[in-house]
Amino acid sequence: MKKFKMIMKDKVVQVILLLCFVLCTTVAIAAVYKNGQDSTKEPSTVDMNASKNMAEQEVAKATEETTTTAQTTAQDAAANADVVIPNFSAESRLAWPIQGNILMGFSMDTTVYYSTLKQYKVSPAVLIQGEVGTGVAAPADAQIVSIGSDEEIGNYVMLNLGNGYQAKIGNLKDITVQEGQFVRQGNILGAISDPTAYYSVEGPNVYFQLLNGETPIDPLDYLQ
Repeated sequence: MKKFKMIMKDKVVQVILLLCFVLCTTVAIAAVYKNGQDSTKEPSTVDMNASKNMAEQEVAKATEETTTTAQTTAQDAAANADVVIPNFSAESRLAWPIQGNILMGFSMDTTVYYSTLKQYKVSPAVLIQGEVGTGVAAPADAQIVSIGSDEEIGNYVMLNLGNGYQAKIGNLKDITVQEGQFVRQGNILGAISDPTAYYSVEGPNVYFQLLNGETPIDPLDYLQ
């Protein structure tokens, strides 16, 4: 014990011990500082990665939206490629729905004789003779307004020619168009059907009516 106290009294030893203490303290402080820096850097790295991922997601979203917009524009352009703007007027001319003889002419001022019905009536349309199965064409650029059927003229197609003009084509079968569809002059609407009971004597024909507003007008005045 006395020997230890004598050693402790030695200044050299005291200096050495002091240096060891300072060294240990410095190492401890350095370790704490390094750990603090590491813990500070990690969140920064995480934040940078998160920002990078968000940026990449925004770019991907913008690219997807641009692609979708381009595809929609292309589809709209393709859909509108077949759109026809009907623009019929008093100076316009119609194509014949079929080539054939006139079985019954237009007559709203005087009555005409209906052979099947054996009676005289006004005629708001013309009947064009044809053969069953013959294709019937649109007389002008038009939009299909409606498709229907009645007992007199069978299946029919109503066309909007533009500017208040409409055409009604009847005695059809195998109709190939749909309501709302745009057609060009000469496009096939359907085929001639067997005549209805109203026209059994007259035989197979196309019922062709032209209207200006709600008023029937003579289609022969416009046929080329």
